Parts: sequence; C-alpha cells; structure tokens
Amino acid sequence: MRSILLITLFSISAQAQLTFNNTDFKYLFNQYRYSQASSLPWPGTYWPFDGRGRGAGINHRIQGETLSPAQKYDQFFGTGGKASAWEEANHNCDKMDKDLQASCRAWYGHCNGWTGAAIMNAEPNYKTPITVTNPSTNVTMTFDYKDIKALLSEAWLDAYVSFEGTGTAETGGDWVFDPQSTIGRRPSTNNSGLTNYEAYWDVTPRAFFFALTNYVGALKEGIAIDRFTGSEIWNQPVIAYRFVPIQSSQNQVIERNGMKVYPVTFGVKLYWADDSVDYDYQRTSSLDWSVTESRFSSDKIPSYGFSTFDFVSDGAFDSRYLTFTLFFDAPVVTSEDGTQIISAGRILGDGVWAHADPKLRESSFALGAEAAQTHPDFLWRPDSILDQAQYRNPYIKPSHLYRYILQRPMN
Repeated sequence: MRSILLITLFSISAQAQLTFNNTDFKYLFNQYRYSQASSLPWPGTYWPFDGRGRGAGINHRIQGETLSPAQKYDQFFGTGGKASAWEEANHNCDKMDKDLQASCRAWYGHCNGWTGAAIMNAEPNYKTPITVTNPSTNVTMTFDYKDIKALLSEAWLDAYVSFEGTGTAETGGDWVFDPQSTIGRRPSTNNSGLTNYEAYWDVTPRAFFFALTNYVGALKEGIAIDRFTGSEIWNQPVIAYRFVPIQSSQNQVIERNGMKVYPVTFGVKLYWADDSVDYDYQRTSSLDWSVTESRFSSDKIPSYGFSTFDFVSDGAFDSRYLTFTLFFDAPVVTSEDGTQIISAGRILGDGVWAHADPKLRESSFALGAEAAQTHPDFLWRPDSILDQAQYRNPYIKPSHLYRYILQRPMN
C-alpha cells in the first residue's frame, strides 16, 4: 500500500490516460450500479523497506524460513547473491538519508508492485508450492506462495500504466478548503500544471464514477487507487464497488457558475484487497466473496463517518464509504427505490466531494494534519511490465520469473 517511488515511476514509464469508452450516465448507473473484478486481486504484504530486522524488501526472511525470496531467486538462477545484495542496499530504510528514514519505516515499500501483480496475476495457491529445475544451473528449488507473491511484487514495480489524477505532495490542512490560500495557490510539485488546491481534490468525482463503471463495471477488471489523499502513497487494488440507491427524486435546481443545474448526491462503497496482512498470510476462507450478496455487502447506508464494514470478511479486504455530488443540465428521475435511472441530463463539470465542505473542519471528521480517510488521490490500471528496470531490482528478471518459475507467458 505504500511506495514513495510511484509518482516518479509513472512519470517516466509509458503512461496513458485511463480511457472511458462509455460516458452515458444513465446506462452506466443502470447496468453497473455495483460490480466486481472477475478475478479478485489478492491480499499480501507490501514487502516494506523496513525489514524489521530480518532483511529489507523481498530479502526479508519470514519466520520459519531459511531463505528469503530474493535468496531463493539467487540460488535458482546462480546470480552469486546479487539480487539479495541489491535489495539490501537499495530497498532498505537503513541505507537512506537520515531525514527520510522515519517516513521510510512508516510506509515505503513495494506497494505499487504488489498492486499491479495482484490485479494482473491469479493469487498463488498456498496449498500448491512450485518445484522447478533450472536447466542452466541444474538447481531444483521450491517456491511457495510467499515467494511467488514477493517476486511478482518486485517484477511489477516498473510497469506501463494508464493513469487518472495527480499525486499530492503537500500535507493536508485548512488550506484544502481555500483555493486562494498561500499553500493552495502554489504550483503543485507533481508537474501536473495544477495548483496544490486543484491537485488535492483530484481524482474528480466525475472521473471516479466513470473509472469504476467502465473498468470494474463493464470490463470486470481491477483498478488501483491511492487511497491516501495527503502526501503519502497507499496503493490498493480495487476488487469491487457498490453505489447505494439514490435517495430522492433529485429535482432540486440550483444556480452554479451562472447556470441552472440539478445536483445529485451519490454514495458508493469501495472495496479493495488489503496489504496489512502478515508475510505468511493464507487466505483460507471458504467464502466466495461477492458484492451481489447481502452477507458481504448491502445497500444500507452507514450511519457513521466515511467508512463502512458491513460485509463479511476473512481479513483479506477493506472498504470505505464515499459521497459526492454531480451536477446535471436536466433533472435526474429515478425509480421509486432509487436503483434505476429513468431519465437524466448530461453531467456538467467535475463534481464535488462531500468532504470538500468547509463546515467539516468543525466536525468529528476534521482533516487535521493529514486527510487519510477521504477520496482516492489517483487511479491507475497496470498494462504490462516495463522491460527496463528503473526501481525494480535489476537482478530480478521478470521474463525469467515467468518462464522458468511460473512457466507461463509474461503478462
């Protein structure tokens, strides 16, 4: 869930914009009010740079294991220990400048690599280790689910991606409610051409709605979010979402920017695979998670805050409840139960997140120093592994991982 490298990585990788093939609001809401990825992204550790005394990154030796995933890779391919040595020298908080070490120990890791791997690869089966022989070194090695997750997380650190939104370098505070504040008017450091205020409130509700319904809805594909709105980066692979029924006829008309518009407030439950699990976490639940079943999720609106935990979970998934307003050029008419759109105008503008209301500064959900529980900072979708290593361990060769260990084509 955490990687300081992600914004820089995406700025130099082959990056495209997320493509919304359909922007027909009525159709998208009616057809894809709720949906989930056909292959659920899997939970796993983010292989932090702070190895907790047992090796950093994927050179972390898990309790009870004699070799780390990087050491197994070294022996299997005969690298002379280069992969594990590089990991210790580069993906290690102890090797960083002193002014970065506190942040590093709190959240640096392979979060974007794990997220891309979890979206693009089926979850390794903890019951079926892979035993393979390298024809070049004649070494036979057994890689279990922990090793496979670690190596995939390293391989996907460098990826071609499709992207929506911006990163936010500034720490949150009262300035996020005031576009004219000193901090708010500063150019954002993410080279987006936006001010800090504009960058903070990206991803916009409009883009968020279209991303969920086009990718997770129509294509049944997982997408990635940075779920932390402030200066840290917490990547998570989205598994599902559910828009709750619209609660009124929504025929209110207001004036906004000199135009008559019709506001509609939406609530959405967002679900993602968790990376706060232990290194050796096994997903052993017999429950087949489904956003269509009331035992996992429902249309019930949470009665507290911006989070909801109203679904059955085996510890693998987490969730959040978000609300936002979109503005239309004609009334939005719904069925009596609010689950279907009968007619609607066109969406005007980008919409407004509910927690953008300055009155929330006085509520129990005051943003304070960091807005950790608000809207996603950016969205992205992995496309394929980047050939050249930028942040990935250069001695972990994705093509070798897929060909000789996984024994299948590389994504």
